Amino acid sequence: MAGPAERLRTRRSDSAAAGRRGDGGFTILEVLVVLTIIAIAMAVMPSLLTGINSARLRAAALDFVAALREVRGHASTSQAQVDVLLDLQRLRYSLSTAPETFRPLPAVVDSIAVAPERLVTGGSRVARLRFLPDGSATGARISLHNGNLSYTVEINGLTGAVWRDG
Repeated sequence: MAGPAERLRTRRSDSAAAGRRGDGGFTILEVLVVLTIIAIAMAVMPSLLTGINSARLRAAALDFVAALREVRGHASTSQAQVDVLLDLQRLRYSLSTAPETFRPLPAVVDSIAVAPERLVTGGSRVARLRFLPDGSATGARISLHNGNLSYTVEINGLTGAVWRDG
């Protein structure tokens, strides 16, 4: 006759064998949990990607603000007018001090809008922004776009101050 220890060992091995028999697949509950996790991840992913593009566009706007502030400072220190030529089709800009050197805007920028429209010359779609030695400038609103996202760079005509809205 088997003692209590022997019966306990037999029960453990029987339950382990029963557990191994059912290991051929997943339960419906496990499948539902995995599908729920995938659905949540897919719902969150577009907002994460939008956040990344928004951060990149914001950085592009801040870089452009820094470049325009540098131009303003150069005009003031050199006591000479400096023009910024903004190519709206090719998404790049150059300075009148180095007209052959074009600086591209980051790839996240897919279009640019400039107001007032009178700053943009007809067929070439180039906007001319002027910074004068006395600190004043051409007043303008430059919007950098990526899909539905946009950041606006403002230039105050009287003071030449440059900043980013939003």
